[in-house]
Amino acid sequence: MTRLGRLVGARKRHQSVAHRLYFVAALGAITVFLLGVSFLHFANSTRIGARDFRNVDLAEVVIASDVEVLLERHRRIIETAPIALDRSWIKREGANADRILKFLKARLNEAPDTALSGFDTKIDALQNLSKKVMDASADYAQDRAILAARAYGEAAAVLVVDIQRLRAHRLAKANEDVNTLMTNSRDLVKGLFGMLGILLVLVTLSLSMVRNFVRRLHALTDSVRQLARNDTSVTVADTAARDEVGDIALAVEIFKSNAVALLDHEKELERLNNWFEIALDNMARGLSMFDCSRRLLVCNRRYREIYALAEEHAKPGTPFEDILRQRMKVGTARLGDTEATMLIGWPVLDSSDRVITLTHELTDNRVISIAYQLLNDGGWVAVHEDVTEKRKSDTRVASIARQDALTELSNRRHFREEIERRLLEIDQIGAFCVLWIDLDHFKEVNDTHGHPTGDALLKMIAGRLRATVRLDDFVARLGGDEFAIILPGSPSLRAGAALSNRLIKSLSQSFEIGGQIISIGASVGVVRAPDHGSDADVLLKHADIALYQAKSQGRGNCVIYQPEFETHMRQRRQLEADLRQAMSNGELSLNYQPIVDLREGRVSSCEALLRWRHPERGFVSPAQFIPIAEETGLITAFGAWVLKEACRAAVTWPGHVRVSVNLSAAQVREGGIMEAVVRALDESGLDASRLELEVTETLLLQDDAKTLDILHRLQAIGLTIALDDFGTGYASLSYLRNFPFDRVKIDQSFIRDLPLKPHCQAIVRAVVLLARMLGMATVAEGVETEEHLTQVRDAGCSEVQGYLLARPVPEDMVVRTITSAEDELALIRSREKHDHGARAVEFVPLSRKS
Repeated sequence: MTRLGRLVGARKRHQSVAHRLYFVAALGAITVFLLGVSFLHFANSTRIGARDFRNVDLAEVVIASDVEVLLERHRRIIETAPIALDRSWIKREGANADRILKFLKARLNEAPDTALSGFDTKIDALQNLSKKVMDASADYAQDRAILAARAYGEAAAVLVVDIQRLRAHRLAKANEDVNTLMTNSRDLVKGLFGMLGILLVLVTLSLSMVRNFVRRLHALTDSVRQLARNDTSVTVADTAARDEVGDIALAVEIFKSNAVALLDHEKELERLNNWFEIALDNMARGLSMFDCSRRLLVCNRRYREIYALAEEHAKPGTPFEDILRQRMKVGTARLGDTEATMLIGWPVLDSSDRVITLTHELTDNRVISIAYQLLNDGGWVAVHEDVTEKRKSDTRVASIARQDALTELSNRRHFREEIERRLLEIDQIGAFCVLWIDLDHFKEVNDTHGHPTGDALLKMIAGRLRATVRLDDFVARLGGDEFAIILPGSPSLRAGAALSNRLIKSLSQSFEIGGQIISIGASVGVVRAPDHGSDADVLLKHADIALYQAKSQGRGNCVIYQPEFETHMRQRRQLEADLRQAMSNGELSLNYQPIVDLREGRVSSCEALLRWRHPERGFVSPAQFIPIAEETGLITAFGAWVLKEACRAAVTWPGHVRVSVNLSAAQVREGGIMEAVVRALDESGLDASRLELEVTETLLLQDDAKTLDILHRLQAIGLTIALDDFGTGYASLSYLRNFPFDRVKIDQSFIRDLPLKPHCQAIVRAVVLLARMLGMATVAEGVETEEHLTQVRDAGCSEVQGYLLARPVPEDMVVRTITSAEDELALIRSREKHDHGARAVEFVPLSRKS
């Protein structure tokens, strides 16, 4: 009570520090107010003077200068006209002269003073004289044109002198305004220095007072900081002071005495709590205790580990519902439970049965056994045990013969048995759908990242399949990268397609394995029993046909079986048989599309494109027969033929034009590409520097080390190597790092969307900058409009290829197409320069342009 009474008594007298600070602050506010009034006065006078200087004097000086320059330009045109003998020039320049006078009159009308705006009559007279000169020049009346030009020159000279005289007057007026502003500034500065001196004295006085106050507070802060570190030996200063700091010091002294007592009690509680936590955390099972309000009282480390809960999500006082939501978020809730059923699923025990044991299967496939015991106050204690391994060991022996060892899904044998069983019992259990799933680009993952990564990916895919289907759907791995799903319950084909699309979407999302991001896809074929077959072999055959159709449509698709697919399969086989005879029958030919160098303005190379004219079908798209040729191995023979024909044709072209040939992955994989290239060069006599090979990322994915070695050997003999379709794969940057390509071809999908998608512009600029830093040229594919050309040129692309400059043509039209492509580029550049020049004449004064 003595300390409290002293604190109350001190408060009656602790106004001294505040009063002193208030007094200094008031003097400072008055000084700042006077400074502000002075500044406002100066600003207002400066604003008025500057406004007159800018809006009247300077504006008329600028307008007079522009008018003088425009008159000079107009005079050059008019005085040149009498000696011009080209009526088209006279007509064009006469129009330009009229536009200049029109723009000149508009500038005069902008003048704030009537001195300039009164020149309209003289300008009209000048326009009449210029019209006489142009009319006489157009009629080739040179004498009359010269006399008219002389009269025009005298009138223009008088007008220029008047304008110069007005400009000199306005410059003198502007100089007077500036001198007035400078005089006002000097007077203001003298007054400001006096006020700033007063303000400096006040600031020094206040800083001295604040420094003393802060020093005392800093000492108290150090005392509090030491007490916070449980250092009760600290001595609190200023407890006898009769101001605000003394009150704070007295409060700190009281806090110190309380802290000493609390610290002793805390040490005892901490010792007991440590023993309790050690006992809980060393239990082999998880333990949790909740009160009657369903709030957590205590849990151990094993409980948090079982349900993947961080410490902040399992603090005492956490509601049971919040813990369940977090478990659902991290995937350790009950399998198949929604949020609603989880929230009402807390233990409700009969009063006659105070202990109950339940088994839950979690969404991560773990099985947890939980023993609940009801407490007298309505809360409960639960012991949690992970019995997953025990459950697995019980079922492993029974299922091993019908289970895939890697993914733990049903295997092909079990899948076949399930199909046959359901077909036999179809009258009782109803129809069912079969989804045949094939992974896209899985082989590239194995080749690029290795089989351990591929195995890990298959396991993750199996997990996503389980998470997407229902509990009673049957999921199996048939082997390799093929999976299958049986949908029971008489589903419609639309339901099967809907599930297929969900599966494709799920499997198309990236996987993270060992710090690597891997992306694949999936194609799905859908059949329904008994609609598409009541026999297992027929049903699975139709599912395979539907899957092939999905893959042939570009992959990443879901296709429902249709009877006409078998007709398509037969047609495809017939197309394959015809393709085998195409070369020997002389049905193959080459077209060539020029690639234009933007810096030199000429064609640098022509890309050889394979064409097939079928005797009955006509021209067959390369998108149809190239994949067939690659699958059947015909691409190797086709590739050697293309090399030979392209080199032979290129010999007849201008010496600076290369021929570019696409290299298939199969040509490198099957070997012999070096021999094919050397043979084609020797037989044609083409210099190696004029042959360019284009490769894609698909080629580099096959066998990275072997492929890079072959490309280095090809480059060593003088060939140019280009990376085609850059940006469409998923490892492009690593290829630029591993191999020094001569040029990079930017895929046309980016060029096509340049005008509409800003991110495509950013990608193209980034690719060009990266290639330039690596010493590689860049080719923009798919340039079809002048807007495309402008944007890729502005981005820094070295070369372009597309329909804007040239389309693919037969061999006999190549030389003529090369010339027309170069002429087209020159015409576009000329048109751009002309448009730019016209805009400059109409809108930009000559003085600024020069």
